[in-house]
Amino acid sequence: MSNELNATLQEVLEKRNQVEILKNQLKAQKADLEIQEEYLVTEMLEAGLKSMKNDDGVLASVTEKINYSVLKQDVDVFHRWLKGKGYGDIIKPTVHSQTMQSFFRNDYEDEELPLFVKEFKKRGITIRGAK
Repeated sequence: MSNELNATLQEVLEKRNQVEILKNQLKAQKADLEIQEEYLVTEMLEAGLKSMKNDDGVLASVTEKINYSVLKQDVDVFHRWLKGKGYGDIIKPTVHSQTMQSFFRNDYEDEELPLFVKEFKKRGITIRGAK
């Protein structure tokens, strides 16, 4: 191999290594951000705040995101259940996750979810006005 090819290969290997380092740093930063956001949410709620503005006019609002999922082994039961409730028209070869989220947020009015539907709640912060 020529020296030029060796040098290029070395540059590629170094770049790959740098990318891996950055990916790991990003993963750590995301984990730290999630901890900080959860702390902020907890502190705001304990203070009785649903939203607040800082001195720079940045608005932070507490949000709660609810997601629903059906285990793979329960998909047929879920489809029969939807048909029985009159929602068979939303069934495609698969029910798109956003369609399922919308259905359970907006159209489902029973008090309890069926056993085969799992609900995941996640509190978060919406930030507006930050630069």
